[in-house]
Amino acid sequence: MNTRPDCDVLILGGGVIGLASAWYLLAAGRGVTVLDQGTVGCGSSHGNCGTLTPSHAMPLALPGTLGTALRWLLRPDAPLRIKPRADPALARWLFEFARRCNWRAAAHSAAARLPLLELSRQLIGQLVHEQALDCEFATSGTLNVYRDARGFERACREHERLADHLPP
Repeated sequence: MNTRPDCDVLILGGGVIGLASAWYLLAAGRGVTVLDQGTVGCGSSHGNCGTLTPSHAMPLALPGTLGTALRWLLRPDAPLRIKPRADPALARWLFEFARRCNWRAAAHSAAARLPLLELSRQLIGQLVHEQALDCEFATSGTLNVYRDARGFERACREHERLADHLPP
């Protein structure tokens, strides 16, 4: 393995978060290397439009996620897909994930994620402004589209349930 003596931080992923993290670490005097499997900015940041949305602090581990994930096992294009295999570490991770698929754990995770998302959006906005980046950064909110009324109603219930557990 070729190591660089001037690199003390390795960032995996050249999307919005990875590159902004690299920028702030370099500004703090750290040596940084960013690795991306493809073209910078064309992975997750491209797929989710590089959104930093504090209102989406909801974790993936929610009641009902396990049933949905089992149905997704049959879909190669599923948004969450884990190839089944005999792997003790994966089995432990899946067990812990399943254990956290409840409202109490979801609220705890969301409460921890919310300040991080808010700070991240603030710092990205600051970076865009200070560097006069020509991009589509905006803080005007999001538009969520649902395939049917059932999906919309489920999302409303999830957000209401979560809002009951988060600080104002």
